[in-house]
Amino acid sequence: MGITQKLVRPGEVLDLSLHQSTSLQHEHYDYTNDSFIPPAATTLNNLSFTEDQTTTEIGDDYTLPFSKTRALKLGYAFERDEYGFDNLGNNVDPVTGIQTVDPKITTHFRYRQQLNSAYSSFQATVGVWNWLAGLRAELADTDAIQLTNNTSNTGRYLRLYPSLHVDRSLSDEATLTFGANRRVRRPNPDNFNPYVDHEYTPNLRAGNPVLKPPYTQSYEVGYGLESPGLTYALTGYYRRTKDSPTNVTEYLGNGFSLTSNTNMPRNDSEGLEFTSNGHVAPKLGYSLSGNLFRSQLDASALGVPGLQTTTGVNGKLKLDYRPTSNDSAQLIVTRTDKRLTPQGYVSAINLVNLGYRHALQPAVAAIVIVSDIFNGQRYERIETTPAFRGDYLRIVQGRVVYVGVVYSFGSTTKDKQENFEYDPSTSAR
Repeated sequence: MGITQKLVRPGEVLDLSLHQSTSLQHEHYDYTNDSFIPPAATTLNNLSFTEDQTTTEIGDDYTLPFSKTRALKLGYAFERDEYGFDNLGNNVDPVTGIQTVDPKITTHFRYRQQLNSAYSSFQATVGVWNWLAGLRAELADTDAIQLTNNTSNTGRYLRLYPSLHVDRSLSDEATLTFGANRRVRRPNPDNFNPYVDHEYTPNLRAGNPVLKPPYTQSYEVGYGLESPGLTYALTGYYRRTKDSPTNVTEYLGNGFSLTSNTNMPRNDSEGLEFTSNGHVAPKLGYSLSGNLFRSQLDASALGVPGLQTTTGVNGKLKLDYRPTSNDSAQLIVTRTDKRLTPQGYVSAINLVNLGYRHALQPAVAAIVIVSDIFNGQRYERIETTPAFRGDYLRIVQGRVVYVGVVYSFGSTTKDKQENFEYDPSTSAR
């Protein structure tokens, strides 16, 4: 809900907004457990979890133009996030069906976060230069409660986030940009939950109630070109992150390990981001984006000596073939390169999806999608410490063939760019 009020001067505007969103997720699983090495009797258990989150936002923005090329903006924002997570596990007697609560996988967690922000920005154009400078002050209050063992933790901090963006038009098609900013990326609420999760033994997991939000100082310079047949952009960057969140694994003995969240003192990265859109042939278009990077982390405070460095390429390529006005096919290739951790690394992941769409009527289309053609969803984490060596491998059987019919209400399929990319993470379990 929003209200816009025009004031005395031309372009002087006051905007008020109120927004609330709620999400609720509930899932239940029944398990039959068979052990072959060593042989053991079949056991039964189940797991139910509920996750709900409510976000309330209030905004007040004021715009005051001084001229056609200069304007001041002031604002205040309030945000309240409430998060609840309930995990209930039961062991089931195979004969009587009687259920008993399993305390190892039963937990109740609540998290609340309130943000009060005041911000301002000044925009100006001087000749061929466009300037935008901003400053945001943010007061955050957090409260995490683990109801299972009646523990709680509160936090409060005030931070400033300055930013500067400058661009210069080199021609009607080319633009040069410069930027510097400081920003925060808050961890997911469940990362604050200190409950030790035994669901996937012997690989135990736990959150960290005193986890800090990471702050990144970023500097960028870029060049972009937009022409009728080709669009591309190159951006060189350097980013220094403080308190970057990461996972650390501790070996507990007897084949059990505990992986928990913590903060790294330093994590630097530099590289070149690139995007390009165009056509290889009249009926074959492409979209390419990626990041050629060099990453360096310092985990000495976590007991890992020296700096660790890696280089790699993250990228995404989409080919769009349109043989007729009613048909289109897409091939999507994505790569997430090897990523360093304080104790080792996480292996690269490569995914290939293929889709085909045929318009039956202006508002009706049939689609066929094959996801993860080469079964590339293999997450492997290698850990090496003086105390132990670990190799954690999780394979997601994400190869799915999806056949369906799409009906568009209020618009036809030609009104918008077709994009029938399939995300395996949203498929039915």
